[in-house]
Amino acid sequence: MEWLLLLLCPLMMIFCMRGHGHGGKHQNHNHSHGSHAVNQDNLSSMDHYKMNELLGKVDLLTEQNMQLKEELEAIKSEKSKNVVS
Repeated sequence: MEWLLLLLCPLMMIFCMRGHGHGGKHQNHNHSHGSHAVNQDNLSSMDHYKMNELLGKVDLLTEQNMQLKEELEAIKSEKSKNVVS
């Protein structure tokens, strides 16, 4: 009988998530927030802005990663010189 309760838990979660609009389907509704209605053009430009922002962050992280690798290699070569001496 306990196994039946264990099987019901995931099913209840599915129904609860569907009731909150998180049923696994991407729903694109225009909701009005105060006096500003979000339309498709605004979403598109916001998505474009966010994508450019993320790409800029990725570029920055890539550059920082390269610098850290160079510093690490310098430290390793310095240590190897000290061990040999």
